[in-house]
Amino acid sequence: MREGATSPLGIVLTGGGARGAYQAGVLRGLHELCAELDASTCFDVLVGTSAGAINAAFLAAHADDLAHATRRLVEFWSELRAEQVYRTDVLTLGKIGVRWLAELSLDGLIEEKHANALLDTRPLRALLEGIPFARIEDHTAAGRLRGLAVTAADLCCGESVTYFAGPAEPWRRNRRRSEPARIALEHIYASASIPVLFPPVAHGGHYLSDGSVRNYAPVSPAIKLGARRVVVVGVRSPTARGRRLTERPPSIARIAGTILDAVLLDAVDLDLERIERLNQAAHACRGGPSPWERVDAVLLRPSRDVAEMALEEFSSLPRTLRHLIGGLGSPNEAAELISYLLFEPPFAHRLIEMGRRDVRAQAHRLVPLLLGDG
Repeated sequence: MREGATSPLGIVLTGGGARGAYQAGVLRGLHELCAELDASTCFDVLVGTSAGAINAAFLAAHADDLAHATRRLVEFWSELRAEQVYRTDVLTLGKIGVRWLAELSLDGLIEEKHANALLDTRPLRALLEGIPFARIEDHTAAGRLRGLAVTAADLCCGESVTYFAGPAEPWRRNRRRSEPARIALEHIYASASIPVLFPPVAHGGHYLSDGSVRNYAPVSPAIKLGARRVVVVGVRSPTARGRRLTERPPSIARIAGTILDAVLLDAVDLDLERIERLNQAAHACRGGPSPWERVDAVLLRPSRDVAEMALEEFSSLPRTLRHLIGGLGSPNEAAELISYLLFEPPFAHRLIEMGRRDVRAQAHRLVPLLLGDG
């Protein structure tokens, strides 16, 4: 934490598959801004869900050198390709398709059903093995990092579960709970498992999926870990508009994209509205006791519609994925879906640069927060 700052600063990173590249750009931009303000070690609490969990864990593992960490994170996303996240070969996709077809058509004739995702993400697991997770505990013990939290959805009981390392007591609320943990590969792999697209992950006797599902309070873990100044990095533009469609009924691709968009990306707004109401209530109690300590938050979001950008880069997807998506609907209808799966350098480069630009554009809001004057 920067010397003289009034409270720890939390970074909250939401989900969104390939949109996580935008967060890498924002994080690099934030570090550059912090360095200019002589606040280069400003990320005290890191919270992530889905792709945000990957970014948060990577930063936490390199908390001793955030300049290197943010630079390497940008390089990671800039070089990432779809085949490093999920298998894109015809044989694998064909086997998955046959399995789905057999289990859906034969139904009761097959006792054990194994079709639970459209893609094989074993490459992602291998990729995550490169994160030195053991260093996270070292950094929290040494005080270089106050806390890390990642969230997954427990498919066995329908709860949102947050795994955390740091100075907090476990908490339980309606349909969400927390567990202290040594954050490891399985936690991140589970949190990043986009429902239906990626398979759920078995861990501790439970099956876990993408942390954005049922995560109605994505900012809460940062507050529980002591952050009173929070930068929330979303991946959906506030100016996102519906794409012009034909008069035909919506395709499967359009429906899937809309559902994923609602499930994975909308909770931040509700949580920040709740925090602002609590801030107002605390302000009204001036001079009297208040159970709520003010939390200052800044929300950063893409200045352009990310789905539209993904549509412009559709040709960079592997051919097998283009054919698969084409079978679900037109690229125009599948724009939201494409934006989750487009782990390719051309798209990532554009998101990263937009993230850095957006930090500069919002510097007037960020500087007071980073300096503890907000």
